[in-house]
Amino acid sequence: MNSAHVRQLGEQLNDAEKRVSKHEAWLRDTLADLLEIDRTQVSVTQTFAELGMDSLVGLRLARKLQDRIDEEVELEWVFDYPSIRQLSQFLDARFGELDVIGVNAG
Repeated sequence: MNSAHVRQLGEQLNDAEKRVSKHEAWLRDTLADLLEIDRTQVSVTQTFAELGMDSLVGLRLARKLQDRIDEEVELEWVFDYPSIRQLSQFLDARFGELDVIGVNAG
């Protein structure tokens, strides 16, 4: 494998990480708002239950996400993909580019 190929693979990974981080950032900010905690207390790898999310907050998160991506969002997704990282990876696979979701400016 030549250095140009390695560099190209690295750039592709960096691009993917940036897209995921944008999605994760929106989910992190939104969940922090819903749970009324500082976003620095929200780990993208901790489960939603560990963060203190109950079914009502899960429903509110699903509705906000639905408004954000303008697609139907199933509440079950929050429980099937029980962390910000897992949910963002699922959404990326299902809806494609994450840039359409963006980062919460607030």
